[in-house]
Amino acid sequence: MESKRVGKYIVFSKRGEPKQVLETHDVEIKPVSPKKVMVEIMYAPINPSDLLQIKGEYPNFKKRAQLTTTSAKSVEGHVAGHEGVGRIVEIGSEANAKDKLGEKIEVGDWILPRSMGTVGTWATHIELSPSDVIVIKNKKGLTPAKVGSVVVNGATAYLMLDSIVKLNPGDYIIQNGANSGVGQLVIQLAKLWGFRTINIIREHKNGNNETEVYLKKLGADIIIKEHELESAETKKIIKNLPGPLRLAFDCVSGPAAASLARILPNRCVFVNYGMMSGVNSIAVDVPLLIFKDIKVCGFWLTHWYRENSLEDWLKVWNHLFDLLREDRIVAQLAEPFNMFDLESKSSFQSRLLDAIYSPKKAALVFTSKL
Repeated sequence: MESKRVGKYIVFSKRGEPKQVLETHDVEIKPVSPKKVMVEIMYAPINPSDLLQIKGEYPNFKKRAQLTTTSAKSVEGHVAGHEGVGRIVEIGSEANAKDKLGEKIEVGDWILPRSMGTVGTWATHIELSPSDVIVIKNKKGLTPAKVGSVVVNGATAYLMLDSIVKLNPGDYIIQNGANSGVGQLVIQLAKLWGFRTINIIREHKNGNNETEVYLKKLGADIIIKEHELESAETKKIIKNLPGPLRLAFDCVSGPAAASLARILPNRCVFVNYGMMSGVNSIAVDVPLLIFKDIKVCGFWLTHWYRENSLEDWLKVWNHLFDLLREDRIVAQLAEPFNMFDLESKSSFQSRLLDAIYSPKKAALVFTSKL
């Protein structure tokens, strides 16, 4: 008799602190529906937006999932996670085995879910319509970790540099959170495209400069410690730049964002794309808006995906895939948390929380077959 397939799903049914509201459930994986495909999630990065959504500080467009656990308990909630790289493991008997672009879907294909923000990826398996997957046929030079760096962090860095202000070679960008996944890719893409970066980082607790050395290796031009941002020395650096400072990227919000805004030159564009501090407001001094003509705007990747065609998505993704294949850029190193070798539900939950609260970038790995 064939043994049952059991999958694991990480679900939240209410908003709150992840360690308080996330639940892990064992669910029997039934044969795929006739018109669907079954996807095994291989690799799912943990992004700040995932945690903010669980806390209720980020919009949630996910449909509530109806799950039946192996103990016959009925569970309703949202499967967590925005981003994931999957592999086709089963195709329904009546499924149109082509993705939205007409690519043939075959068992073993790597895919990305097309429904950004509506499909939860912190699960071992998800069932999708063929039109809701994007097949990655050319896997040469790619790994699940590389692919998993493109849809959220890679696209955010690419589009903020490419679509907000028309930058010229030699122009400067300043950013906080420079050691984040987006920040590291901003540094590298800017270097490739002829722009220069000023990068704000926090002082390391132990006083070592590993982060500074690494960011310099990626191509960072100037690095400033967060507590030195409004110092006379920093203001002197900004004043004497050999090229114009055109763009400022803020992923922190709160007081750190306000400090960043205060040092900007006339007509600089200030872009917020996150609130890693947990503060959902930015106090920008009115004189900056009037007398220095600082422009303030936000960037939300979900808007871009909604307003642009799949062909536009793939132009960005394929450009990033090519750069990753050629090692012209590197994705932020994420600490992999293997979720497939755990015997008990309690050990799975414990490792999940270790990953979520890791001080480093983390990713959930749901299979040993990478």
